[in-house]
Amino acid sequence: MSQQSASTKLESTWGKFSLKQAAETAETKLIEAGIEPAKITFETEDYSQPIRLENTEAIANLKTGAITGAVLGALAGLTISLAMTDFANLGLAALNNFQTIHYFAPIMGAIVGSVGISLILGLSGASIAKDNTDNNSSLRRYSLVVKGTNEEITLAKEIIVRQGGIVEQADRR
Repeated sequence: MSQQSASTKLESTWGKFSLKQAAETAETKLIEAGIEPAKITFETEDYSQPIRLENTEAIANLKTGAITGAVLGALAGLTISLAMTDFANLGLAALNNFQTIHYFAPIMGAIVGSVGISLILGLSGASIAKDNTDNNSSLRRYSLVVKGTNEEITLAKEIIVRQGGIVEQADRR
């Protein structure tokens, strides 16, 4: 079994830059320092920032859903309570014979309807951006991947930091 010496074993490091010009300058400095261009990879990465909850319609939809759900749930509960008592004594006569189910069913219906409808509308509103915000803004990062010997990697890290980059974990796969 053959073993490579520590100085000839290839390693890698990543340098991240927010400006393309800084990454290109670092790449030029790496080549000037004697690192072969074939060992340097320049990559561009696009990413989007996550949408913040306060920049969506979720909160407004929660309020609307709670009110609408409570009204519809109370009406459904009232209908259920009347159906369970076979619609007996409808009208003002129902007040003389008002049972616990007449109180319980509309209140429970209002609670369940309020929670259910507000959750549905809140979740659907979380994906809707407010008009005045730009959530689709894409940001770019520029990366330099350097592969080489231990000495070359140490030199590359120094140059990346000097040029304003951030050195990331080595051997990222």
